[in-house]
Amino acid sequence: MIKILLKKTRWISRRLTKLVIALVTMGLSATAAQAAQDVDIAIISFSPYAPWYIVKEKGLAQGINLNIKIIEDIAAKNAALTSGNVPCMLNTLDSVVVAR
Repeated sequence: MIKILLKKTRWISRRLTKLVIALVTMGLSATAAQAAQDVDIAIISFSPYAPWYIVKEKGLAQGINLNIKIIEDIAAKNAALTSGNVPCMLNTLDSVVVAR
């Protein structure tokens, strides 16, 4: 069971990394000449979200100051999103089900 979970986690992590790089490449090439924009993203401490830290540390998000906020509490994440404090939030399926 653990091997299956590790395999799925690696697969998700690779897919998420590719998605992040694609989004960064597509959306940020046009903003390179502009001033850097602050973007907050809320995540939970879940290993497949590690690519966000790579994007931030390697400077792959040119033109964006990526602020990663770890918010474990589902209600707090939803409140941050609905209030506009965090425009982007990543969730796992189980947290979405629990929030409903």
